[in-house]
Amino acid sequence: MTSMSAAGAERLIKLAEEASELVQACMKVLHHGYDGKYDNGETNIAAIEREIGDVRAIIMMMVEGQDVNVENISAHEQVKRIRVLKFTYFQPGSELKLKTDQ
Repeated sequence: MTSMSAAGAERLIKLAEEASELVQACMKVLHHGYDGKYDNGETNIAAIEREIGDVRAIIMMMVEGQDVNVENISAHEQVKRIRVLKFTYFQPGSELKLKTDQ
């Protein structure tokens, strides 16, 4: 097993922190809608956009620090875009269909 540098560990910690903040922002939308607002006036959708940017920034830091490989990330992204359709109802190409009572 390859040892992790202190810098790599720090980036991994930051990724986990930012990912959890993104989850929290998503949950606020589910509770209060896209137009709900934080105390500072920021809308919930703006908070999601900010948090996605934060996650992407840390991912790019991990790529630059050679913690992860961008080609592997891209390959997994393409697989996920197809695979997720097996588990969604409302996305273009989704395989699941809602059952309607007759």
